[in-house]
Amino acid sequence: MGGVAILVRAQIKQQVIPNPNLLCLEAVAVLIKLNNRYVTIVSAYQPPSRQMHISDYDKIMSLDNSIIMAGDLNAKHTNWGCRVSNPNGTKLLSFIANTPYAINAPNEPTYFPSDCNRQPDILDILLIKSIPFSCTQEALAELDSDHIPIKITINSSSQSYQSNNSLFKGKPNWNIFSNQINTNLIIPKTIPTIQAAEQMSEHLTAVIADAARACSKPTLHNTKDIGYLPPYLFSLIQRKHQARRIWQNQRNTENKKLLNKLTKEVRTALQNNRVSSYNSYLLNMYPGDSNLWKETKRLLNQEINIIPPLRTANQLVISDADKCNVFSKMLYNTFSTNQITHINNERRVHKFLDLPDYSVQTCMDYVTPNEIKLIVKNLPNKKAPGHDHITNLMFKKLPTKGLVFMTSLFNFLLRVGHFPLSWKLATVILIKKPGKDKSNPDSYRPISLLTSLSKIFEKVIHTRLQNYLDSADVIPKFQFGFRSNHSTVQQLFRITEHISNSFEKHCHTGAVFIDVSKAFDKVWHKGLLYKLKSFNTPKYLFNIINSFLTNRQFSVKINDNFSVPRTISAGVPQGSKLGPILFNIFISDIPQSPRTNIALFADDTTIYSESRNVEAIINNLQDHLNLLATWCNSWKIHINASKSSAVIFSLRRYSTPPPLRFGNDSIPWQSSVKYLGVTLDKRLTWGPHIASKLQQAYQRLSMLFPILNKKSCRFVDFQKSKDDFLLFSEPFSINAENVREDLQLELIDLQCNTNLKTKFETVGIPELFKYLENNYPKLQKHFCYILSMFGSTYVCEQLFSLMKLNKSKSRNQISNLKLQSVLHLASRSSCANIDSLVQNKRCQVSSAARK
Repeated sequence: MGGVAILVRAQIKQQVIPNPNLLCLEAVAVLIKLNNRYVTIVSAYQPPSRQMHISDYDKIMSLDNSIIMAGDLNAKHTNWGCRVSNPNGTKLLSFIANTPYAINAPNEPTYFPSDCNRQPDILDILLIKSIPFSCTQEALAELDSDHIPIKITINSSSQSYQSNNSLFKGKPNWNIFSNQINTNLIIPKTIPTIQAAEQMSEHLTAVIADAARACSKPTLHNTKDIGYLPPYLFSLIQRKHQARRIWQNQRNTENKKLLNKLTKEVRTALQNNRVSSYNSYLLNMYPGDSNLWKETKRLLNQEINIIPPLRTANQLVISDADKCNVFSKMLYNTFSTNQITHINNERRVHKFLDLPDYSVQTCMDYVTPNEIKLIVKNLPNKKAPGHDHITNLMFKKLPTKGLVFMTSLFNFLLRVGHFPLSWKLATVILIKKPGKDKSNPDSYRPISLLTSLSKIFEKVIHTRLQNYLDSADVIPKFQFGFRSNHSTVQQLFRITEHISNSFEKHCHTGAVFIDVSKAFDKVWHKGLLYKLKSFNTPKYLFNIINSFLTNRQFSVKINDNFSVPRTISAGVPQGSKLGPILFNIFISDIPQSPRTNIALFADDTTIYSESRNVEAIINNLQDHLNLLATWCNSWKIHINASKSSAVIFSLRRYSTPPPLRFGNDSIPWQSSVKYLGVTLDKRLTWGPHIASKLQQAYQRLSMLFPILNKKSCRFVDFQKSKDDFLLFSEPFSINAENVREDLQLELIDLQCNTNLKTKFETVGIPELFKYLENNYPKLQKHFCYILSMFGSTYVCEQLFSLMKLNKSKSRNQISNLKLQSVLHLASRSSCANIDSLVQNKRCQVSSAARK
């Protein structure tokens, strides 16, 4: 069995080299930098059952100027120390005879056949091309294969990625951080010019960055190695290695039997250690603990976001710097307006924007330190920082002087209508879209990282703009995206309720689900400003948004490589607080029709109409699409008709109508459509949606199997805790001798309490524990622990089965309200954060029991 792989430490700079078309040789190659020189490392395998083709080796050795190819080539020759020569060895020797290539082999055999009658030999060699530093090989008597591992030492140093994302060198001392800010931050008495405001923003950034560096010192990480083994296991492995060396030297049957015995013992001990370590790790997890979410996320996110060589129309892009340039060029075209011309509307827009504003202006709503303090307090801690590397947590630790400085700066910027240039630079990272081709640049989704300071100021602007839009009733009622108290669920309910009502009236409902191509990235800035001005937006808000949109730039980052900054000429900024609300303003005047309805969720657009006559529905939808096409042309919006779809929802029979038209393109009719994550079929049976969700659930279940398998006792092996469960379900009938010693005295006292026993027979399990007093603290803690295990339907089924209770009846007795009181009582002095556990539904109950 063949197969090749190269494992590279995450810190080492490397690039995967695509393989040429090979006839027989199996190979994989990476490009790394050794002593400031690029070297290609190749792992190769020549199957012994297949013919060697020298053309394969010629293609591999032509990949780069400096190459080290290592592996089992099944090419033996006495010239490099083999016991005998074979045809593959003769071919390989002839191939390198007239080339600058060299063969380097270990000084001892690398292959030891299990058959004692066959002799060891050298099969694993190096094929080297133009390597200016020495390479030494050492055969190690380790592992369990008949091919022993070879340790290759290269006399050079590799280049690593620079970890410059964090300003902290170690654990921060926030008192020092605060003192540094108070000492070095200078608040000017006045801000005379825009240039001075730019200098203030740079001064604040520099002071925070210097304080972050000064408040932390490098620390030595004294953590266990990931491959740590207990001493007994390490000693057993050493004995196995020693036995292997003895067998390799003596090659007799008795030594082989001893080696096989020790190999089996090591394999069993490693498996047991792996299982026990994982079980110990899982035992420390609880449904409300972040570690459980981290482990689940690790298991579900199997794909590592590493960008391989990219294939463009003209070339294969390998280096990170070249990849940055490819993505930068692609995104530059993305962040530009659609090439749609409507001369009359463009003239109208530019003429209107050039007109002086004589309207009565609203007084500016000034910023206060308390407002900034509240904004900073609500910032998420774990958001990635922008190009200045200042995190949200640093702003949360700012002293009052920092908040006052920001207040003064923000008020000046609002008054003059200026957004600082350094806050308009976005660092773009690329995340692969699920199920897409890794080598295609279009398969990656750009994520823009903005500075935290710009986000805080955006939030200040957003609050004022949102207040005005609400008072002016600018955003239409049918827009449910990016609005408070609106969600996808409500929009879905609105549409499905309309369809269901039409079913009851024996009507059809026709709906068109429209796909807007790159909606957020292609927003026409002049058109957006036109609409802001036409809504009589306060002048100070109009000016600051105009500055916010002007001269924005982005730079693509891959590892520690950056592209040259490029200008963004269209679109609302990704990752910004203002982007969504500005997009809602841009499409707020979408045309409406009296015979149709509209449902918007951001750019997800649906037009629907109902009637007993399918032809009437088609006419209504087509008329609205014609209006929409004219509007899209006016505002440079491109509709992707091929990705749009139309569905007729009906319980009655009808003839399939002709396709709808959007401009020159047709929109096909379909039997179902996926809208806001839900699959809607034409009869609204929910069958396709449930089937797809079941399939996803089964896939997730299989991915999560490592924390649900038979050897992971934390979640499945309940049988070992059967007595604990019986104590919970039958506290007055269980034998006290079967209970843990620390609970026996309290249990005996409880069983002697006739009042509580009578109460238990009356109210049952769910109600009993509220009547327990503080006389039973250990039992209270135990009951709380058992209740906390009701974290999933599967766990509930196992627990009720072991308790010999009727699942539905017992579960229906446990309501959220009762369970909350039980948890409060059982955790009065032992467990923390019970409110958050209940809020997060740590203890799951059936829908019938929720009250």
